[in-house]
Amino acid sequence: MRSSFTELLHQKLMLQDNPPVCLLIDSVFGWGDAIAIKFGLSRVDVWTSSASTLCLGIHLPGLVERGFIPAAEEGAKDKIIDFITGLSPLRVADLSQNLRAEEGLLSDSFVLISSIFENAKKADRILVNTMHALERSVIEALRKEDRIPINRIGPLYMMSNIVPYSSSLSLIQEDNDCLLWLDRQQGSSVLYIAFGSVASLDENALVELARGLEASGQSFLWVILPDTYKNKASVEEILPEGFMERTHNRGLVISWAPQLAVLGHSSVGAFLTHADGTRSWRA
Repeated sequence: MRSSFTELLHQKLMLQDNPPVCLLIDSVFGWGDAIAIKFGLSRVDVWTSSASTLCLGIHLPGLVERGFIPAAEEGAKDKIIDFITGLSPLRVADLSQNLRAEEGLLSDSFVLISSIFENAKKADRILVNTMHALERSVIEALRKEDRIPINRIGPLYMMSNIVPYSSSLSLIQEDNDCLLWLDRQQGSSVLYIAFGSVASLDENALVELARGLEASGQSFLWVILPDTYKNKASVEEILPEGFMERTHNRGLVISWAPQLAVLGHSSVGAFLTHADGTRSWRA
């Protein structure tokens, strides 16, 4: 994208009577700084994850200096990170995998993620997907301690007030019939379980979760992508034998859900998901 975008600016946009004065760009595109400098533009980054994740990334050099990462040795993930102002103490194991540098500080993935955060520090402003009530201490620390000029623009799930639930951007076929099933459940009674399209449980963990759900008596809506376990012909082959039949009166397993609509449904009382980057929000 970089070369095409540079060409667009050079041959068209910068030649207009009112040329651009600001580049608004996702922080993941690490080349934003070079483009902004080349064309004399102010640069505003959009950080779509949480302020806490941004804070951890900003402090990657400190994590390396203090020996928290790379976290490859035995017991390394049990260490407690407690030196970052604004963040509550957390284990190294609680960091997302790409921040732990388990493959080494010179691995392609860690070099890339490090460069993204280093470039983010150079932005004139960073718009962060968060709200003050949720991450107040982190936001204030980023501003005062780290001198990072951030503004809150989230949570971005509120875009659902502008983009109707029916206007989904999902590339996976959604099962909208689950909304009819939710309509028949009591208010705040359903546990919604979804690990997205990237994170997944291994088969043993998935079976244990199924057993726990069955033993709990809890009503649930569970999303399991069929392609996640390619060595199985169907989801039924992974789950404990008879699980679907024994829980059919209080549980529903589907392949994909219209997530904004599900999270906004009055029958959903809790959301079980992964915590990598804190990208999921609940009203």
